[in-house]
Amino acid sequence: MAQTLIQPTGLAGRLRRTLRNPSIPVTVWIIFIAIAVPAAIFGPGLARRASENIREQRSLHSPPIIAPIAGAQINPWLRNNASRLMGATTPIEWSGVNFQSGPCFAENLSLLPKDKWSAAIIEGCHRLDGIQARYESSCVSADACTVPAEAKHELQAVIDYLVASYADAGYVLPYEVEEQSQ
Repeated sequence: MAQTLIQPTGLAGRLRRTLRNPSIPVTVWIIFIAIAVPAAIFGPGLARRASENIREQRSLHSPPIIAPIAGAQINPWLRNNASRLMGATTPIEWSGVNFQSGPCFAENLSLLPKDKWSAAIIEGCHRLDGIQARYESSCVSADACTVPAEAKHELQAVIDYLVASYADAGYVLPYEVEEQSQ
């Protein structure tokens, strides 16, 4: 005896038949709904947190705002590097310091207090950069790196200028006679 199956009728029956043996478009719709519902629930929160984290990462990687550097901190750096240029025997010693970046960077120099001392620092940076650029051809190869006497005189003039400006700014107490003789 053959059994006849009674097919459920109505919307519920049709849905049950479709879900038991789905076609490709129905399968795509089921996958779409299965992804869309959780995305609609959790997506905005995830997107908000992601954008906040991206902003935080960008702020961490942005260059720091540099506090004003006292000219008294830049002066020894300039004098030390000018002395290093005077005794340079290799190209890396001559061009190893960049007088357009670091303490001599234009934004850093603009943060110095506007007084006589800052003008001396700015002029010292520019003069040392100019000397380094003018005499760069003298120190191109390691076997022929000799700093010309004119460059040494110009470098010494910059050092003397910085020392005189530093002493004139009132940062150094004058030596007593006994201290000079020791």
